[in-house]
Amino acid sequence: MQLLDPLAAPFLFEGTNGEGALLLHGFTGTPAHFRMMGQFLNERGYTVHAPLLAGHGTSLEEMDQTTRRDWVQSAQDGLEALRGFGHVHLVGLSMGGLISLLLARQDEIASLTTIDTPVKLWDRRDPLVHILKHVERFHSWKEPEQPPPGEAARYFIQYDGFSLRAASELLHLKRQALRHLDRVQAPALIIQSRADETVRPESADILARRLGSSRKRILWLEHSRHNALLDTERDIMDEAILEHLHSAPSWRTQGS
Repeated sequence: MQLLDPLAAPFLFEGTNGEGALLLHGFTGTPAHFRMMGQFLNERGYTVHAPLLAGHGTSLEEMDQTTRRDWVQSAQDGLEALRGFGHVHLVGLSMGGLISLLLARQDEIASLTTIDTPVKLWDRRDPLVHILKHVERFHSWKEPEQPPPGEAARYFIQYDGFSLRAASELLHLKRQALRHLDRVQAPALIIQSRADETVRPESADILARRLGSSRKRILWLEHSRHNALLDTERDIMDEAILEHLHSAPSWRTQGS
C-alpha cells in the first residue's frame, strides 16, 4: 500500500492513565489531520489511536473500491485495539463523527465528541451523486482547499478529489448514523464551526436535540472552517475535549 505521505499512516501513542481515545478522520482525509490533537491528548496521559479508514490516504482508485461498511470496519478494528482500557472515548471529524455515532451505541463507550459532523450540508446537490456515479468515476475540487498556515500545514494530507461512488456511500452512511440517535447514551460534546463551508451549523443543534445522552453540550468555533483540527481555534477545541474526557468517566459512574 503506497501512502500519499508517511504522516497519512495510522498512529498509536501509548499513554499512562489507563484510558484510550479513538480518533476518526473524515471523508478524503487521513490520520495526519489528528496528529496535533493526538499528541496533545497523549501528553496528558491518554493512549490515542487514529486508524486509516479503508480507501483513504492512498489513491482515488482504492477509495472507489470501498464502501461504508469498509470504513466502519476500519473504525471497529481501531476500537478493538483499545479494548483493554477501562474507558474508551470516541472523537470523530465529519464522516468520522458519523462513524462515531454508530460506535457510540455500544455501552462501553465512555464519551463521544463529534466535530463538524454532516447532518445538514450546504450543497443541496449532493443527492445527485447517486445518479452521477454511473456516468463519472472521480470528481476533483473546483477550488482546491489551501493548506492552513503555520505548523498545521505539514498535516494537510488528503485527496484533492473523491470517488463519486464513495460519495454515494457517504450519504448512505449519514442516513444510517442519524437513524437512531436516541440510542446514544454516552456523554456528548458536539463541536461545530460557524464558518464551516461544508456542513450547515444547524447540524449541531439537531444532534443535540436528538442524541439520547442526558449530558450533551455544543462548543461553537466562531472562525474555523470545516477541518477545525487544522484551523486557528484548535487550542480551544483541544482544551474543551480534554475537559470532556476528564469528566466523562466520573459522570457515568454517578449516573449509573
